[in-house]
Amino acid sequence: MINLDYIRNKMLQTINFFKNEVVFTLALSLAIITSFFSTPKVEYIDFKVLTTFQKESLPLPISWS
Repeated sequence: MINLDYIRNKMLQTINFFKNEVVFTLALSLAIITSFFSTPKVEYIDFKVLTTFQKESLPLPISWS
C-alpha cells in the first residue's frame, strides 16, 4: 500500500531544499539547460590535471612517534 503522507512529506522536503539552496538550484537548472545545446566531448577532459589533483588529494601517512 502506498503511504501518501510519506510521499507528500518527502515532496515538501525536496521543495523546501530547493527553495533554501537558491544558488544550487540555479546552477543545476542552467547546467541542465545548457546540456541540450552542446554535447560533451572527451577532448575537453585534461586527464593530466585530473591525475595531479587526485595525487595531491591523497592523505599522507602521519607518524605519531
